[in-house]
Amino acid sequence: MSRAWIAAIALVAVSVVVDVVRGVPYLFPGFWAVFGLAGAALLVGLAKGVLKGLLQRPEDHYEALRRD
Repeated sequence: MSRAWIAAIALVAVSVVVDVVRGVPYLFPGFWAVFGLAGAALLVGLAKGVLKGLLQRPEDHYEALRRD
């Protein structure tokens, strides 16, 4: 697991603790922190998948252009 994921999960844990101490009336403590982390991960995953298909070229891409 990368340091970025560990830091993100640690921030979510801190947010849950703060919500429990404050007694925030959401679905569960840390709802918005978990929602934000999941949404960001989903957006990054979708962008990676879409852009990989658009930007990645085969190794012989430029050779095929020169042959024409």
